[in-house]
Amino acid sequence: MLAQALADYREYLVTASKRCSVGRWGMSLSEEDKAAFDLSIKDFSISNSALFSIFRKSGADFSTETLRRHRNGDCGCQN
Repeated sequence: MLAQALADYREYLVTASKRCSVGRWGMSLSEEDKAAFDLSIKDFSISNSALFSIFRKSGADFSTETLRRHRNGDCGCQN
């Protein structure tokens, strides 16, 4: 159990360091909120500005442009 927990943490560190601030924020959410975050990022019926406003009310601290780049796959999260 301990060995797996440490391995998972090391993997998280490697993965998190490549992510943009939107991806890192998404990883910090509870499982329920992370599922909602993942669905909303892919739902382009929600505009970037509307999604940005919702995320800001939930504690996000990135810019609209960072969110746009993340949704378009133009950030380190996609690599």
